Amino acid sequence: MRGWKKCMAWLLAGSIFAGSFCIGISSKEIQKEASAAEKQRSLKIDGNTQVKEAHSLFRGLGAVTCNGSSRLLMDYKEENPDQYWEIMNWLFHPQKGAGLSHVKIELGCDADTSSGAEPATKRNLRQKANVRRGAGFMFAHDALKINPDITVDLLCWGMPAWVGEKYERSEEAGFKARYRWYKETIDAAYDVWKIKFSYVSPNRNEKDVEIEWAKYLRKALDTEKIQRYDYSSIKLVAADEPDTMYVAQKMLEDKEYRDAIDVIGCHYNSYMDKNVKKLHDKYKKEVWFSEGSSVATDSIFGINNTEDKESTSGPNGMLDIANRIIIGMAESDMTLYEYQPSVAAYYDGTVYFPKQLIAANTPWSGGYSVTNGLVMSMHFTNFMEKGWRIVGSGSHGDGTQENHCIKNTKNTYLTAADGKTGDYSTVITNDSKKARTYKIKVSNLKKASSKVSLWETRSNGKSEAYDAHWLEKTGILTPVKEGGSYTYTVTVEPYSMVTLTTTKGQKEYAELKKKTDVDSGKEEEKLELPYSDDFEYKKDYIQRRGKTPRYTSDVNGAFETVRLADGNLVMRQQLNKDHLPYGWSGEPVDPVTSLGDDTWKDYIVSADVMLDPEEDAKNYAGICARYNAVQSIAGNGYWLRLYQDGTWRLYSNQGKIASGEISGMKPGRFVNLKIKVLNNTVTAYINNEQVAKKAVKKSPVNSGRVAFASSFYKNSFDNLKIVPVSGGAIHVTRTGDLDSALKFSGSVSRLQSQSYLYYGRTVSQLKKKSAAVSFTFEGTGISFLGNNVAGPKIKVSVDGETVEKSYSVKDTEMRSAFYQLSGLEKGKHTIKLVLLNGESLDIDAIEVSGELASVQDTPVENIAVEKEKIELAYGEHVSLGVKTTPKKAADELVYTTSNMAVAMVTSDGKVYGNGAGNATITAKTPDGKSVSVKVRVTEIAVTPGRGIRVGAGETVKLKAKYQKNINEAEIVKWVSGNKNIAAVSQDGVVRTKKSGYVRITAVGENGYKGSVVVHVLKAPYRFEVRPKKPVLTAGQTKQIRYVLPAGCCATKARYKSSNTSIATVSSNGMIRTKKPGSCTITVTLYNGKKQKITVTVKNN
Repeated sequence: MRGWKKCMAWLLAGSIFAGSFCIGISSKEIQKEASAAEKQRSLKIDGNTQVKEAHSLFRGLGAVTCNGSSRLLMDYKEENPDQYWEIMNWLFHPQKGAGLSHVKIELGCDADTSSGAEPATKRNLRQKANVRRGAGFMFAHDALKINPDITVDLLCWGMPAWVGEKYERSEEAGFKARYRWYKETIDAAYDVWKIKFSYVSPNRNEKDVEIEWAKYLRKALDTEKIQRYDYSSIKLVAADEPDTMYVAQKMLEDKEYRDAIDVIGCHYNSYMDKNVKKLHDKYKKEVWFSEGSSVATDSIFGINNTEDKESTSGPNGMLDIANRIIIGMAESDMTLYEYQPSVAAYYDGTVYFPKQLIAANTPWSGGYSVTNGLVMSMHFTNFMEKGWRIVGSGSHGDGTQENHCIKNTKNTYLTAADGKTGDYSTVITNDSKKARTYKIKVSNLKKASSKVSLWETRSNGKSEAYDAHWLEKTGILTPVKEGGSYTYTVTVEPYSMVTLTTTKGQKEYAELKKKTDVDSGKEEEKLELPYSDDFEYKKDYIQRRGKTPRYTSDVNGAFETVRLADGNLVMRQQLNKDHLPYGWSGEPVDPVTSLGDDTWKDYIVSADVMLDPEEDAKNYAGICARYNAVQSIAGNGYWLRLYQDGTWRLYSNQGKIASGEISGMKPGRFVNLKIKVLNNTVTAYINNEQVAKKAVKKSPVNSGRVAFASSFYKNSFDNLKIVPVSGGAIHVTRTGDLDSALKFSGSVSRLQSQSYLYYGRTVSQLKKKSAAVSFTFEGTGISFLGNNVAGPKIKVSVDGETVEKSYSVKDTEMRSAFYQLSGLEKGKHTIKLVLLNGESLDIDAIEVSGELASVQDTPVENIAVEKEKIELAYGEHVSLGVKTTPKKAADELVYTTSNMAVAMVTSDGKVYGNGAGNATITAKTPDGKSVSVKVRVTEIAVTPGRGIRVGAGETVKLKAKYQKNINEAEIVKWVSGNKNIAAVSQDGVVRTKKSGYVRITAVGENGYKGSVVVHVLKAPYRFEVRPKKPVLTAGQTKQIRYVLPAGCCATKARYKSSNTSIATVSSNGMIRTKKPGSCTITVTLYNGKKQKITVTVKNN
């Protein structure tokens, strides 16, 4: 039926019938054909209504790279460059893709800014800007390689600590620091990537309008003397507000601010107010939709939703987004719409995923998938070029806007024309269940009489490929002259969009797709186990990636590849609690990064973890198995966390499930953490000793990748290993609830555009008694996932046999299993769930376990060690040197220590001296063969040992001694690692000079060393005393506390009472009252800063 109509379209083109044409009538529902008879509408395209002024010309569509959304593209480019460039061409090529014409880069601060963290280019004042961190600058550079006409913008969500702290001192200091951050980043972007910024957005994303800062930035750019190109040509965009338009009122009130701003940028709002209109019309300000949603519905199985059975509709669907673009440009004078994001190159389960034009989160395979949002974009950009003029009479948008979404439109279309050639294109959408027929009248354009090509995108039929009708050329029309106009008639089918154009040379999506890996199956390829990473990357790999570890995607914090003092490369969390970024949504939560395949099921994950030795007992680091969504650390997967004091905790999504303590914990030394997940049993190990084994009975997490967590300290991770478990399934095959393979009956809702915590943002619900779902699969086990509250009862049958007469569903978290069945014979099975009561049951996805793994250990003929005894100094390390026959068996060795306080051994056989004493290190093969080495360690301990924080200018007295009288000798000298930060005398007195951190080392006459890190914070420039005006009674005590600005420190203060007969004050600030009256307490810091408070003493 459809093929016949397409052929007829070409036959009719140019015939006497060509002036009236119905585009691609669908055969999937007969009533849709009848709906084309709806009353005809009129659409006039009058060339005399073209908007010709520069600030109103069509700019097109853009991309925002932010919140870690492009992160995994770094791995695509490294490992699958062909697919990487396919993705980039789909996004930016004007003829082969969406032709996006603008890129906005987030200027990161290492804090989560909704979906993840973008790394800061400068983490302190003195650091050189590093624009290789993260993927944003690379993304923009490579977009420019495809289309040099692309413009680039820069916007921050939050600020690094060193910038935010300057604001606490004064606004002027904050402006200077912030400008330095921006300017040095702009310099570096040009030096490294040859990026020239056309725009900078001065306001923090979606925060209060920053008027004075925008003025400052404008002046600074205009007067900058050291520049890579003309910085005065950089235009400013303000104020990136969500929904509101306060910036417009501020610009009308403040001429200097108005003159500083070139573009008004608004988020998630298609309808601008009168103030924006005035700024556009009178003051010639350009208006942008500077952050808008990408498509967030299911492009493949959307036709199975029960609301309208269309894949193009719904909130955040293809037509909704197209309508936002059209209304913004037709009704609000907008020239640009920016997708946030255009590509989702972060993992499933990230906040807001899926929401993109292209999903790219399997970098090991190079696989990616496209949404109908991509072809929706092509309906605009393949037929309208940058600089075209919007035709007022041919552009209109209506409909109600609710929660950013557009619905209930009556007429929505956009026309733009080439001012030189007279070519024109019109995009029309129809988000209703009735067809819309338009009689189009074209006048006062050079190409008014030219033939018009018809291009359409609509949903597929039940038996068709999901993209069967994406960007199809469905016919050619020859306009008929009527008076002074040329006319033709077009019918736009329900839930579809069309482009009418006089331009030529475009290609159908199906033709473009043939030359790519879309639907090649690569996106389904699994990351096989075993998988390991010791972070020993080559120097150029580390440099070009800005130290980004392979396959990692940071949720918060900054995880980077770092070389330790001993030469070992590790992954380390780089932020310290003293300098937390000024985040986008308050104080940042603890750092987390994840990596790998979220279809991994049964496996063992292990890593060597080193806690920052200079911190306190609250410091921790952890690893996670089956991490499948971005939530709190105790809210997803199975976490094992180890604390500085030796305590540990094991978490599920129900909270803490086990805890304990290990002896001999030594911060600054590696400890091996390991989690084994097999079915619903979680086993935790520390240093290869089992510490917990728990069967998870409530809300089990069935699959997921691995993750690392850290508090805000410089904790390190090394020797990541992920291996399969015998008797377990390595992967699951996940099927979404809207997939046609699920067969529903009875009262059922199948919904799309739901929470990102649902796989694919879809969920199906059995609503009433007797509603059912059946599913045929091939495997040995199956899990049904869904977020449910206890109450539903279900009957379960497999292959026609009842296995559960009445199963009571328990409380179940998102992405967790509410029903599971294992132990099935390998082969094909059909399972059916029937709802037995009226309690609604949510089904998010189904996971099938395939063939169970059989892990074969390598038989070991011989195991030997080079030395039976080793002597080490505290902090030294040496390879144990274990050799096996055959050689590959060494990869399976398990190392243990008899005394972690003395010596620790990593999973790759390095022995570290942890403390004075003797220990035995043992290497054991899976079949029980072993070899041992005795280790003797000498230690010089420096006290205080860790967590030393002082203000610049303060002094610290250190002491050093040998532990346990092993190798006793004199301490002959003290050495500072950075004399610019602090100097140390030969009796151990450290005199600090400026902020930073420095290692102070004590050296014994026998060459042994001990050291400690001193963190030097800024000297306080002001402070507050609390309570400010205490009123006490005679005989009462009250502690005085002083509060310093962020980033400052003062370990001591002097206290003095003006009248000790009324109240005294101790050396640590404790007030003791004696008799009624009042007196003054003076608090003096080490650098002379003073504050006074008045103490009033009353009778009891």
